[in-house]
Amino acid sequence: MERWRAAFFAERPALHGWVALDDGRPCGFMTVTTDFATWSARRFAYMDCLYLQEPYRGLGLGRVFLERLREFAAAEGCGWAEWQTPPDNESGIGFYRRMGAATKDKVRFSYDVGAGGLS
Repeated sequence: MERWRAAFFAERPALHGWVALDDGRPCGFMTVTTDFATWSARRFAYMDCLYLQEPYRGLGLGRVFLERLREFAAAEGCGWAEWQTPPDNESGIGFYRRMGAATKDKVRFSYDVGAGGLS
């Protein structure tokens, strides 16, 4: 819990988040970080997660979250926002395309370096 608190509430937060509520109960959320792109020498916003519970999909909340992403990125001086989704997330991919997002051809790699694992 302390890692989450530090990520969200540090003097310079590493993670920014928004929660959708229905009568005070969470029904969806979005988390975003900022990063720096070497090739363009510009900051960008990275949407790490966008999730809506099934009954709340198709009601316009995803559109609200993406608008919040645009506003956040602009306020942070970012040149763009990006994210990824699994290739089998057909409903998400369709939604992102309807919202005007474009795909980038990339292959994502990662290393497990063992520090600060999921304990």
